[in-house]
Parts: sequence; structure tokens; C-alpha cells
Amino acid sequence: MPFRSSKKTKTPSRPPKDTPDPNKPSWWKRTRTTRIVLFKWVFPIGLTLALLVLGVRSAAGFVHDLPQFQVNPERLMMDTRPDWLKSSTAREIHRKAFRQQTYSIFDPDLTRRIREEYEADPWVLRVESVSKIFPNHVKVDLLLRRPLARVPGPLGINLVDSEARVLEVLPSGAGDLCDHLPVVSGLSSSAPARGERWADPALDAGIGVLHVLAANDLLDDVQVTDVDLSNHGGRKDPKESEIVLSLPNRVRVLWGRAVGAFGEIPLDEKLEKIRTFLKEGRGVGNVDWNIRFGNGGIIPHP
Repeated sequence: MPFRSSKKTKTPSRPPKDTPDPNKPSWWKRTRTTRIVLFKWVFPIGLTLALLVLGVRSAAGFVHDLPQFQVNPERLMMDTRPDWLKSSTAREIHRKAFRQQTYSIFDPDLTRRIREEYEADPWVLRVESVSKIFPNHVKVDLLLRRPLARVPGPLGINLVDSEARVLEVLPSGAGDLCDHLPVVSGLSSSAPARGERWADPALDAGIGVLHVLAANDLLDDVQVTDVDLSNHGGRKDPKESEIVLSLPNRVRVLWGRAVGAFGEIPLDEKLEKIRTFLKEGRGVGNVDWNIRFGNGGIIPHP
């Protein structure tokens, strides 16, 4: 029987896997081609890109503030200015909505900011579009509220639209901004803040008449200068006209009561009377046009 030793043969120990082999060259020495690529291409290109980005940012900041790229209210263009809107009034609307003195055409928030400023202004019913035009103009397409009358108040002249909303408060004697609009007188209530609706039944009645005349292309023809509402609701005399329109050459239109009020003759009949009196009484002054009744006519002043 062959002899077998009871001792186990020892297997030579191996170094741990994580222990670097001192006889093996390092990665840096083994990758000569990679080192050449890094030094010749990657590092120079990375440095160039970093300098380029830094230069672009510096140049953008410099160009951003150049005067020739600054947009101010005078460089705002209204895409579709309505016929009734004077250029002076349009400039005032731009100045009111353009709260910041200037903007850069490169400002990424430019159109959003300008849109928000216009939307907050009582003149503007809706902003259709805002677009940049290089180097320093902005074009806006606005749907505006139209002022129909001027109402004097302690703080100035209130411009009101067909909803009796106060669009603007002008200082007394504010030039020709809206001097073509009729003046409403005889109100007993005070004006609200700019942008709010003036809740007064008398003003609603007077504005309603002006709105009807404008919608039927008669407002420019009759040239209303004043709307007297001092007798609204018969406060002074229930037998007299509650709404009296003053025209040039001392002509008064005795309208009657508010549009659609009970007992008034049909609106179409009133408008037809005005058209007839415009033809028959043009140039004749010191008279009243009585359109309160079906048999009303032109009455000379006493």
C-alpha cells in the first residue's frame, strides 16, 4: 500500500486584486496616444470654448445696454390705430402702459412685460399681439376701449367709455387730447378711481344716447358738445326732457328719457327725426329739436 502524507500541500498566496502590480506600467505611461489627444486637442478646445462662452456673455451684456437697442415709448408702434384715435392720444396710451423708461430689444422678457403693462391699462380691452422689430421698435396690436364723453370732476376731466368706465383722468385744460368729445354735466355722484365703472343711472342714460348715435353714424354729424343730465329722473321738472343734447349754433336736442325707457317713442323714429332735422335745419340756430314726441318739430327759442 503506498504511503500518503497526512500534511496538506500549501498553495502559494496571491496578492489581493486591488493591490497594484509594481511591475505593471501605470495607465498614464500605457496611454501615450490618449495623452497626445488630451494635450493637443481636448484641453485647447475646452479652453477655447470656455473663453468663447465668457466672451459671448460679456459681449451680450455690452450690447444689451447700447442706446441703439433700447426701446422707449416713442418707438412703440400701434399695428391698427382706429380712426377715432388721435396720434396724441395714442402716444399718451403708450406712455401710461410703458411704465419702465426703456427696455433692451434683447431682453427675453420684453414682449411679456409689455403685454402685461398694456393689459393692466384701462384703455386696453385686449392685447392681440406684441412683436419685436430690430433694432429698437416693438409693434403692438391692441383692441382699445373708445371714450365717448368727458365728465369734469374735482381731480380733472374723466374720460368715460360706453360702459361708463373711467379710462383716463386728465388735468383741466389738457390740450386737444380729447377735446372733440361731448361734456357730460348735471351728475350728482362722484367719479370712481381710474379703470373702474362709474355707477350712476344718469350717466348710463347719457352715455347710452351717445352710444346709439355713434352706432348709427350720427354722432359726428350732429356734433354734440354737451349732454345735460341735471333733470334726470325729473329732478328739476318731470314735464321737461331728462336728457338734453347741445349742438353748435345754440341748437338743443330734447331727447326725452333713457334709451328704451317706458313710454318713449321708438328709437328708430327718434333717429329718423334727427336725420330729417339735420337736412331741414342745418345752419339754423337758436332752436330746439323736439324728438320726444311723434309730432315734435323744430322750435325757435323764445
